Amino acid sequence: MPIAAVLAIAVGLAMDAFAVSVSCGCANPAVSWRQAFKIGFFFGFFQFLMPVIGWAAGNILSGYIKSFSHILSFILLAFVGGKMIYESLQAGEGCRGADEYFKIQTLLFLAIATSLDALAAGFAFSHLETGIFMPAVVTGIITLVLSMAGTRAGCRIGNLFGRHAETAGGGVLVIIGFIILLKPIIG
Repeated sequence: MPIAAVLAIAVGLAMDAFAVSVSCGCANPAVSWRQAFKIGFFFGFFQFLMPVIGWAAGNILSGYIKSFSHILSFILLAFVGGKMIYESLQAGEGCRGADEYFKIQTLLFLAIATSLDALAAGFAFSHLETGIFMPAVVTGIITLVLSMAGTRAGCRIGNLFGRHAETAGGGVLVIIGFIILLKPIIG
C-alpha cells in the first residue's frame, strides 16, 4: 500500500481522537505536557492496537462487530460527553473535577470509543491481504501527535471560555457519538 494512502487513512482515523482530545483539554484550564502526553499515548496506543486486533480477527468476527460498533461508540461518547455537560453546569468557578478526564478509566472509555473505527479498518486490511504493522504504527504515531496538540489547543480554548468550553466539549462528544450512530443509516 502506498505511503500516501497509509497517511491519509491514519489522519482520517485520528480525527475522532483529535476532536475528543480538544474536548478533554477544554475541561482543564491548566493542562500539563504530561497530561497531554497521557491522552496522546492512550489514544495513539489504541489507534495502533485496534487495527492489529481487527486484522487478526479478520473475517471471523467482522460481521458481528461491524453490526454494533457504531452503537457502542455512541454509548461511550454520549456517556462521557453527557457527564462533561452535567459537571460543567454543576460547577461554580472553573471546571469541577477537570482532572476526571485524565483518569485512566475515563481515558480507556474515550480511547476505545474513538478507536472502534480503527478496528474496522483492521478488518478491511485483512481482506486486502496486506500487512498491518506499518499502517498501525503510523496511525498510532499520528494519533499521538494530533491528540497532544488537540489537548493543548483545548486547554487554550478552555482558558478563554471557562466552563462553557467544557459544556461545548461535552456537546461535541455527544454529537460525534450521534454521527457515528447514524453513519450506517445515512451512509
